[in-house]
Amino acid sequence: MKRSLDSLMTPFMNSSKRLLLSIFLCFFLIQCSDNSKPENAVPTELAEQAEKIEPNRVLDEIPQHIQEVENLAIFPGDSEPLYSIDLIQEQTYGETGEPYLVKIYGSVVDDQGRVIVRSANSNYEQQLFIFDSDGTFRSKLGRQGKGPGEYGIILGIYSKNNIIFVLDYTSQRLNEYSSLDYKITRSILFEEWKAPENFKFSSVEPRYDDNYHVTFSNHRSKFGTQEIIQMAKDNEGKEVNFEPLRFPVGYKITTGKSKLPTPTMPLTFLGTTRTELSQRDELFTNWSREFLIKKYDSNGKYQSAIYYPILGVPFILEDYTKSAVFSPNVREIEKALSADGIDIPDRLPVIDRLIIDDENRIWVALPTSSSRETYEWWILEENGELLAKVLLPRDQAIYDIKNGHLYSKETDEESGDEFVAKYRIELTEK
Repeated sequence: MKRSLDSLMTPFMNSSKRLLLSIFLCFFLIQCSDNSKPENAVPTELAEQAEKIEPNRVLDEIPQHIQEVENLAIFPGDSEPLYSIDLIQEQTYGETGEPYLVKIYGSVVDDQGRVIVRSANSNYEQQLFIFDSDGTFRSKLGRQGKGPGEYGIILGIYSKNNIIFVLDYTSQRLNEYSSLDYKITRSILFEEWKAPENFKFSSVEPRYDDNYHVTFSNHRSKFGTQEIIQMAKDNEGKEVNFEPLRFPVGYKITTGKSKLPTPTMPLTFLGTTRTELSQRDELFTNWSREFLIKKYDSNGKYQSAIYYPILGVPFILEDYTKSAVFSPNVREIEKALSADGIDIPDRLPVIDRLIIDDENRIWVALPTSSSRETYEWWILEENGELLAKVLLPRDQAIYDIKNGHLYSKETDEESGDEFVAKYRIELTEK
């Protein structure tokens, strides 16, 4: 029996625009293109390999602080999925013809079924290209610049309610375009969303109720524990009915004796909070060191949680420093954490990514090794029941899951060219 799965940055803002621009340019330069182009279907044997968690990763006892979580549903750590999964490639965007896509950093599917691809050219300028559902290039969305409808460094793109939202860091604004004719309809300056005391604007995501889910990060210290506050506001910056929520999002260290700013990133192996909005404006959250996913309603009130008693894979610090962008070296990390009385964990966080699709199904990415080269994606019903598992390379980023299809980045193994692929998701009952 087969059935289709009808489905699917909180970036940190530095005080110095010049520093962030340098980080972005460095990031463009060092990204690799070593993942190969897949066949039209992801082999089911990959899913079969991912069916069972190693016994030494399943907890024998539920931690006390987990047991105290209200409205909690606990599932066995060695649960088997109800379905096997196949990803059948149906279409590509930007693989052939014009325009030539140098580097892809994201894509979304709009309400017309068209795919908007965020790419960077050879000069590292970001551009937005619109493709029809059949893969035909349609037009560009906006252009580089600071005028109406233009953008510079893009922090993220969203598609909701027949609107394309583009976060433009360069001009510190959110541009909104109609997905009917792709013309600019409104721009909102980030400063409209006033930050709480000791915090600064970090990111914004549109909600389906025409308000905005805004994230603010603390800046009391450039190093140490980092926190965010999330709240809902309207386009004029007024707060709407939503209880502000505060989450830890990582730990930063300072290295070396240089007086120049150092682009150190949070040490995510110590844990970070991931958040994701559903199409009902519910907020799903996860503290990455635990397979615990909490759900809040559209007003920010806690509703329920699901939990799998699973540990992360064994952690090797040397592997982390090799794979993490801008990571300090092993000695610097050990020295800094030792000075703060923090032990280096012996396991990676359990979850590396969280996605909520358009059917409120939960997708979580579990690293399969310390180097995090491959993810074991778990697909859960909203109530936490395990539907399926599939292995994918980390470099095959999932961009959108919508209308029973998954959209991800692919790379041609011969040319190194990047493009977006659309896969039909098929679940086969076991």
